Amino acid sequence: MGTPGWWRRARRANRGCSPARDSRRARCGARIVPAALSVSRSATGRRGRPDKRRVRRFFGLASFIAQRMKQQMQILLHRSEREAVFLVGTTWLAFVAALCMALPQPPQLLYVLCGAVVGAVMTLAGFAAASRARSVPRHSPRQRVALAVLAAVAGVALGVTLLTALVFLSRHESALHARFAGRLSEPLWRPWALGFESAILEEVTFRLSAMSIVAWLMARMLDNPRRAFNIALAASALLFGLAHLPAWLAVTHASAALVAGVLLLNGLGGIVFGLAFWRAGLPYAMVCHFFADLVVQGFAPRLLA
Repeated sequence: MGTPGWWRRARRANRGCSPARDSRRARCGARIVPAALSVSRSATGRRGRPDKRRVRRFFGLASFIAQRMKQQMQILLHRSEREAVFLVGTTWLAFVAALCMALPQPPQLLYVLCGAVVGAVMTLAGFAAASRARSVPRHSPRQRVALAVLAAVAGVALGVTLLTALVFLSRHESALHARFAGRLSEPLWRPWALGFESAILEEVTFRLSAMSIVAWLMARMLDNPRRAFNIALAASALLFGLAHLPAWLAVTHASAALVAGVLLLNGLGGIVFGLAFWRAGLPYAMVCHFFADLVVQGFAPRLLA
């Protein structure tokens, strides 16, 4: 039966540091103490400072994660790195600016921070899903101007259509008058502000985020891209109409005609905005939404109050 390993290690240590020999003990201590100090310094650094190697490892890991995120953005958006950062960054900044305008003034920092985080998640998820579900062709500067003008004209036409429907429905539903009764005393810049904040917040929420995610999920489940697009368009329009329902129910009692009218009119707007987003891009859906809201918010209080 052999000697146990722990016994051999103890005898080896005894031979290296024998208590009977002071000189050898001193030499052994001289070897052990600097080694222990070097280990402690490697962990904490001199004078309690962090180790440079660990700092380099941390920044290397952070750089690797940033590069992977940039690569993912480039793959998701089918654009260059600079274009991807510009699209995501400007959309998120516009969302935060519109959120600050929509919140009660002065806006509280906690609400702004929470909304900014939610907006960042919706923006990244929306661009990721949209780029996987459909591809928007590149437009020349002249084409972009033409699309912006077309989106503005479509928004004005939609706003006039919705305003006409509201005037017609107001003869049978008194709740429409109550909805705009307190809007006559508002300043002239108020419809512009409402159009700006609603165009950005609602398009990022219902078109870029909701519609793109539903379209991506349906495209993975179905083999028909056209059917996936129709389902996503209908779902985003329905969500868009349901989101406007509480504002009407807050000023009057609920009725079947009121609920049907709100869902129908806002659903029509959601379909138009969804088509503009899917065919041309998010900025043109925002332009269309802005001009439609500008017509409705600017003239409805004077015609229906």
